[in-house]
Amino acid sequence: MIIPNKNSSFSDFMASLIVDFPNENIPFFKNEEEWKSYASFLSQENSFAKNGVPIPNGFKNRTDWELAFFQSMASYN
Repeated sequence: MIIPNKNSSFSDFMASLIVDFPNENIPFFKNEEEWKSYASFLSQENSFAKNGVPIPNGFKNRTDWELAFFQSMASYN
């Protein structure tokens, strides 16, 4: 999984999840403006939910949510 930053795109982040979590149901990403829909879906997936990945509500932008996701999954094996 890439370390999220303001210069990376949401599609880069999603692609890195497909590589690192091949057994999860990662949706095919199409629209950067709909990141909250994808983030909501991801936060409910088994491995992500077990590790406390937050829902996107309350995050000002996708990068802040991606960082929270990254921190939640940092110790995942």
